[in-house]
Amino acid sequence: MSPDILDETTEVWFGPQHVSAHGWAAKLTLVGDYVVECDPNAGYFHRSAEKCLEFRNFRQGSLIMERLCMLEAFLAEYPYIQAVEKIAELEVPERAKVMRTIMMEASRIHSLQFWWGQFSAELGLFAMLLWPSESGYYVPIHVHLNLLGFMSMMIYGVGYHILPKFSGRHIYSPRIMNIQFWMANAGLIGMSVSWPFVVRGDASLSETILLVSALLSMISIILFTFNILKTIKAV
Repeated sequence: MSPDILDETTEVWFGPQHVSAHGWAAKLTLVGDYVVECDPNAGYFHRSAEKCLEFRNFRQGSLIMERLCMLEAFLAEYPYIQAVEKIAELEVPERAKVMRTIMMEASRIHSLQFWWGQFSAELGLFAMLLWPSESGYYVPIHVHLNLLGFMSMMIYGVGYHILPKFSGRHIYSPRIMNIQFWMANAGLIGMSVSWPFVVRGDASLSETILLVSALLSMISIILFTFNILKTIKAV
């Protein structure tokens, strides 16, 4: 390393870039490729929500509680709302309780589905780290778990949830939606399981499973496109 580079330092923020993304953050001071100083920031673990609530009203406080978790915002907000209602001796209508329960369950399912998507990505990444000599077997699996397992499922969910609301119509065929969902997952699992055997050439049956799984995934995309187009089509 040349002496000139030793005089130049660079500060890099290492860690989560959003307060809802949990984890330890640190400001690193670099000299070339070497870390010469680390300033840790534990504020992303504890964001002083209790202190912030001391000088804010109820509505402002509920927004602060929502930001504790980007995946389960309603679950983080509900205990605060319930505590305020109990202090104020307010009785919530039964309909509101049912709606809150639905929202909390939806938040829990959303968090679980997000974990599945992240787990698929991590599975592919760690497989390549643990078995680098055989990473060629896992690269296609990693790619498909990301594209068909995370990105495509997110597109399906957003499409089925948002587009009917924008068009002011109900889903054209809930039955097609259910069939498409199970076909997409079956195709994804089939491709992920059969791909290593196809690459190794261990069994001819795996090739058939891979082709059938790919066909299921393609048909699921066609069904989704058809169902959405029929839903948003003008009356």
